[in-house]
Amino acid sequence: SYLDTRAVVHLAGERYDAAVRDLTAAIGIEPKPVYHFHLAQVYDRRAKETPEAARQRDEALAEAGRRGLTRNMLD
Repeated sequence: SYLDTRAVVHLAGERYDAAVRDLTAAIGIEPKPVYHFHLAQVYDRRAKETPEAARQRDEALAEAGRRGLTRNMLD
């Protein structure tokens, strides 16, 4: 989705709040496993700043797995 693509751009630009907003919106529209994975990537970057982000990363990654994330979805 457009929101997921924009979130990845925000992530690359270290605009983490904007990335979380876009990914949360994308997940609300269609909770694809790859969106949860991208959210985990954002929280992973923030995990260096706060332990809460590490927990959020683990939750997002687990949700991606529960929703059937495969390696092929990441290519």
